[in-house]
Order: sequence, then structure tokens, then C-alpha cells
Amino acid sequence: GSCSRCLSNCPTKAFPNPYELDARRCISFLTIEKRGAFTDWESSSIGEWVFGCDICQEVCPFNAARSKEDSFEVWKELRGGELQIELGALFELRTEEEFRERFRGSPITRTGREGLLRNALCVIGNTQAEGVFSQIADRAFDDSSAVVRGEAERTAKKLKNQQLEQTYLKVL
Repeated sequence: GSCSRCLSNCPTKAFPNPYELDARRCISFLTIEKRGAFTDWESSSIGEWVFGCDICQEVCPFNAARSKEDSFEVWKELRGGELQIELGALFELRTEEEFRERFRGSPITRTGREGLLRNALCVIGNTQAEGVFSQIADRAFDDSSAVVRGEAERTAKKLKNQQLEQTYLKVL
């Protein structure tokens, strides 16, 4: 067809050509499947997305007739939870076991604790949420994961929080 809505609406331009997806640029891939540390570009590119991105699906005319029911609705009802994730609260999950228990039955477990905390730190930096970062910085800098600690350093730099940045660098 001639539709190009997904191409023109993708925030990272993950569709370089019609019918061609560069998964390395896709926010869903980055926030769900990508393991390990992000590059500067990846960290900035996820914007405000902690988990996944459905912009291409939402703008696709083939999906217009489908139900707009949220894919998390069943999990939300089972867990009595909200669809919003409080970024600061994620850093209370100190182990993979705590993470898995908190998100049991949810697709969020796909990211693993390390990936979700990495993503949360990116969003904190991308949205300039210095208040949230100040609340969780000690836990982020002291995390057992080198990926989380590295993203905490990048976030401090994005926020231009020199005091937290110096504290972190002294620990190294």
C-alpha cells in the first residue's frame, strides 16, 4: 500500500524504508529486548518510554478496527495495580527475585530488573526529573549492576547534578 504513517510517526526513525525495520533503532526493542548498557544515542532516544512503544501500531490503519483495550488490563485486574509505574519505587526492588515477584504475570518481566532500572534512569534524565533522581541516586549509584550504576552516572551528567556526579566518581 501507499500508507507511510508508521514511517513518519516513529520517533527514532526505525523504519528507514517501507517494509523495513531497523530494530536497533526501535524503542520497543531498546526498552524490552536490549541487554546491557545503552549508548548515549539509545539512552536519549527512548524519551519517556520505560517499557515498549506502540506508536507504529497506534497509527496503523489496519489496527483501527481492533479493540483499543489495553494489553496490561488483565494484569492490572489480577494484581490490583496501576498501569503507571512510579519511577522512584522501582529502585526499592533490590534483587531480581523482588522484581519478578512485583511484576509476576506481566510482560515487564521480559526486561529484567537491570533493564527496567536502566530504562527508568534514562527517562529520569530525559525528562529532567531531578527531584526523582535525588531521591533514588544513592540506591542507583550503589546498585549491584554495573549497567545501572553507569546509567546513573549518565543521568547525573544529563541533569548537570555535579554534587551527585562527584560523589559517584569518588566511589569508583
